Amino acid sequence: MTLPTPALQQSRSQRADPAPLREVAHSGSRFAQPGLWRAACAVLLATLAAAPTSAQDDAVERLVVADAARWVRHADPIVRGEAALVLAGAANPRYHAAIVQVARDPEPEARLRGLLALGLQASPGVVTVLDELLERQGDRTETAGLCAAWALGALPPDRAPAETARVLTSFVDGNWKRQGRTLLALLAGMSRHEQPDLVTALRQLYAVRSNRDPVIRAHLLGLLLPFELADEKRALELLHRADWRERRIVLEWLAINPTPFDAELIAPVERIASGGARPELRAAALAVLTRLRHPPAIELAAKALRSRFPVEAQQGMHSALAIGGASMRLALDRHLRDTATPELAAAMLEAWAAPPTT
Repeated sequence: MTLPTPALQQSRSQRADPAPLREVAHSGSRFAQPGLWRAACAVLLATLAAAPTSAQDDAVERLVVADAARWVRHADPIVRGEAALVLAGAANPRYHAAIVQVARDPEPEARLRGLLALGLQASPGVVTVLDELLERQGDRTETAGLCAAWALGALPPDRAPAETARVLTSFVDGNWKRQGRTLLALLAGMSRHEQPDLVTALRQLYAVRSNRDPVIRAHLLGLLLPFELADEKRALELLHRADWRERRIVLEWLAINPTPFDAELIAPVERIASGGARPELRAAALAVLTRLRHPPAIELAAKALRSRFPVEAQQGMHSALAIGGASMRLALDRHLRDTATPELAAAMLEAWAAPPTT
């Protein structure tokens, strides 16, 4: 998850966010291979390729897809895998067989990308290939199992509800330490869409006493939030008592989703924004106050702009522009130009949504 900037305001079905896959990688699995990170980036590029474009862009896309259709049989396994990802982004059923062939490639550099591509292709028959791999319990924790789990979760909910529910339920009595990364990959894929048909299975996993992994619990909560925050009591309980990762998920959701009890959230969220123990929490809380147009948010934004943490400085810039408008641009421009730390300047530039000054 990233901090609530305009990029987060797209619907789940419009974006493929590899950040949860990054958490899988950082948790120590063999998914953290440089080649696979190129593949994760290609997931984003392939998704963007499928977005509405101009006629000129459509022509370029057709040329790229035509090249990929040839390169899917290239001698280099990485090229074959990357080509499969591009073809998956085209969302054309005619490429189904070619993508499945790459997903069964003997070379892991191609096969792993091909498995990810199956989740984006989402054509009939894809779920069978993924289900076969995940049925073999010993393969689940291998790198191919992680990719297959992500791909299964990434399928639209109406394409594989029964299979996804069965795989989810199989984790209830499983070895959390051994299979936790596989579950995390599945949840990462599922985060591309809302999952109304799987709420019961997700709640069951979230409630299991043996489930103590804070990262897994945060991802489960992220999928449950559209159905979980029905009242003020539940929201306040999560903000007060949950692990910081879960609180961040709640705050990021509140930053883009109005509730009937917004007024009751202001006080606890302001406390987190001004005195939270972690910069990620303070930034996410500031994003909520920005949506609520809470007057003290402009002062908290000024404080965030002076932070040494990029995530906080970025949200400070976003909030200052959103609340202060044109009257703040010159001052924020000066602040940007006076920032000597490249990481802080880059983070603030990402949030700069105003016309650039000379």
